[in-house]
Amino acid sequence: MRVQYETMTPSEMVKARARRPVAYLPLGILEWHGPHLPLGLDALKAHALCCRFAERTGGVVFPTFWYGDNRDQVAEVHFDPNRIARVPRDMRDDIAAALGVSKDGFVRNAARAVEQDGWRLFQELFTQTLWQIDALGFRAIVALCGHYPLSPAAAPVAEAFNQLGRARVLAATEAEIVQERGYRGDHAAKWETSLGLALLGEHVRMDELPLPGGELIGILGPDPRAASAAFGEEAVAVLTEVVAQRVGELLGEAGPGDRPSPDPS
Repeated sequence: MRVQYETMTPSEMVKARARRPVAYLPLGILEWHGPHLPLGLDALKAHALCCRFAERTGGVVFPTFWYGDNRDQVAEVHFDPNRIARVPRDMRDDIAAALGVSKDGFVRNAARAVEQDGWRLFQELFTQTLWQIDALGFRAIVALCGHYPLSPAAAPVAEAFNQLGRARVLAATEAEIVQERGYRGDHAAKWETSLGLALLGEHVRMDELPLPGGELIGILGPDPRAASAAFGEEAVAVLTEVVAQRVGELLGEAGPGDRPSPDPS
């Protein structure tokens, strides 16, 4: 059964919506995630997870957001000087060098992003997409933020939409969804690398990581060399379980066995 909106015929979409009127919207960007993970990890991760969720809960996965984020940081990694204790040194030059460019272009883009009001474009795109999904008759929307800074940017849009739209929206990162279960997100470290191994195995190159003792460039969190597909699958299973519960809440279902009324359209 296909779950991706852009590959469905109209009748397939209508049938999927009638079975479960939930839409999944993956949100991500293009950003450095260490030498071993794809540059599109955030969006690829979110899309793969949304497909798993739809296969479990029913529903439709809408096309992924790749652009529109706030590029107010340098060298495609979010470097926060207030958290310098977590980073042994400023690695922006190293990341730019690994990409074969100077960081000057990133500096210019960062200045432009600030001038253009940061998250304005993303929030406008997100708002318009929510209304389009609402107009298609879906009653629950799960916007999965694969890039963690997207979550606070998406939150006010989701809150405003929930006051006006018919559909109910949940916007969160995968780490936020399972944090009460004791899981913690990171940047290209054990958590994201394990999810990558479970969901995107062929695109993860563990052999590109330095040997133990070598410096990890642009990676924040537990050592990614401790990651495993098994831990990733465990996390995916818990995520899928929690999302299924949250979708039921969005649809106003009284219990796990209940389903919404047939699609009126």
